[in-house]
Amino acid sequence: MIQAPAWWFGVSGAFFLVGLLFYLVLVILLLQLVGLIRDLSQKVDTLTGKMNGLTDRVNSLVDEVKRTTTSVGADARGITSNIHALTGKASQQIDWLPMAISLIGTVFQLARARKSR
Repeated sequence: MIQAPAWWFGVSGAFFLVGLLFYLVLVILLLQLVGLIRDLSQKVDTLTGKMNGLTDRVNSLVDEVKRTTTSVGADARGITSNIHALTGKASQQIDWLPMAISLIGTVFQLARARKSR
């Protein structure tokens, strides 16, 4: 049977201890990472709540803008129809004006023609 030298057992024990220490450090870092993730999760939840609040405000603002736009559009249509009605009445009231001017011009031409005879 072959026997291992004593220094081999010393080196193996040293590597075992170093590996154990690294494993313990890794476990400690993992626990700290879990705590950090919990903190970040709470902060993300807080930010999500704030974003939901902002989204609600933006949605209410959009609804208000839609209502205002609809109201202004209805008012503009009403004003436009009133203007069309008024211009229609005004054009009906002055329809006789071109004929009257033409008639007056013809009368003056006839009066000049009689004077020149």
